[in-house]
Amino acid sequence: MELSLMELQNPWWHDKEAIARDGKVRRVLDSGEKLVMGLEDRNTVMIGPRQLGKTTALKYDIYRKIEKEGVNPKSILYYSFDTARDYSVISEVIESFLKATSGKRYLYLDEVSFVEGWQRPVKFFLDSSGSKDVRIYVTGSASINLRKELFPGRDIMIREFLSSLFSDFVLAFASEDLREFIRSNRSHDLATVIAHTRKAVLYFKELDRLFKIFIQTGGFPLPVLDHFATGSITESTFDTHWNAFLSDISKAERSVETSTAIIQELIKSYSSKINMSKLARNAGIPSHVTAREYMELLKELFIVEYIFPISDRGIPLFRKERKAYFTDPFLFNLFSRKLNLPTAGTEPKVVEGIVHSHLSRTLTGIGYVQKDKETDFVSKGLSLEVKWQENVTKLDIPKSDSTHNIVLSKATSGEGIIPVAVFLSLLDEKGRHDTIV
Repeated sequence: MELSLMELQNPWWHDKEAIARDGKVRRVLDSGEKLVMGLEDRNTVMIGPRQLGKTTALKYDIYRKIEKEGVNPKSILYYSFDTARDYSVISEVIESFLKATSGKRYLYLDEVSFVEGWQRPVKFFLDSSGSKDVRIYVTGSASINLRKELFPGRDIMIREFLSSLFSDFVLAFASEDLREFIRSNRSHDLATVIAHTRKAVLYFKELDRLFKIFIQTGGFPLPVLDHFATGSITESTFDTHWNAFLSDISKAERSVETSTAIIQELIKSYSSKINMSKLARNAGIPSHVTAREYMELLKELFIVEYIFPISDRGIPLFRKERKAYFTDPFLFNLFSRKLNLPTAGTEPKVVEGIVHSHLSRTLTGIGYVQKDKETDFVSKGLSLEVKWQENVTKLDIPKSDSTHNIVLSKATSGEGIIPVAVFLSLLDEKGRHDTIV
């Protein structure tokens, strides 16, 4: 591959100031550097949804190295493989750059996950002697063919790049007093979070205001920035995310019509149990097997997650009916809008989905219990019910032998009753890194 083809994506090779003019870098700088995710100084594969900021994270890291650390711009390569389909292109890019340069270098390989066999050139590079003085960052918008290949024995980490938690949102946009409180008190330990909610209720009014925004924007950068700039999410932002979804479905060589039919049925029955045969029938799909395959695709694309009922022994019952949730509330709003589905009365269901997305990044073995009365979420030591309504009483608290039996309310606070906004503002992610917002 000729270096001239790579120069188009690396204008800083000839103009050091070019990286500061990059649109994604400018967005970070104009936001007061709130939209920034720090990259560790180690080989990394980052996977996560499209339009979440992975490319922004790479470009800002390049900016930081050139402008703040004084790294030679010619020792940094960025290359997007968004339209590539053959892994030989990745090999050619890496080989051409390494042959033309020397010393400490940095490779930023963007959007590789739909390139069939992309792991091969990355593994070859990691096994070569030339990788010693090179740091490599790889991103992808799908976990397809990734979870099966974790580069065993090689010096590289796999990192999920997910939308911001509500606690990150608060740290970015709350008052300084509240930010300091969250910084000092958020935790991934459930007992600690519950204990700190007693103090956090003093900030309920501000947390409630921010959470109502979060229900609309979620943790995706573009809708968040739209809201704080204009008070609403622009149509161009919805279009950008919608087009990214269509692109990923096409790259996976699956039907857009079938994918959207599945999503439409998920929204119609949101937060309810799903019978795969009924889902397929309502979506006009011939087989429940096909419906299940498309559900897996949506999971691989970080669009939905699902949980199963838990037995009395704490074992997931995978043959039983599942419940599906979007990974971020903005996705519910996006697909509802683009598929022209009514959203009146759906807010309690959306909030339940937000609670699930936060619990799934903190706890393991999450499921639900269906007995005389369904419990929304259970995990080891926790039984949790979500009641997004004005009046909540002790009668709504789950009755189980769990260490923590709590109900998350809209505004009510008391023993075993915690406002959703308060609880989520203190919930941190296990093994987290700095996040995008």
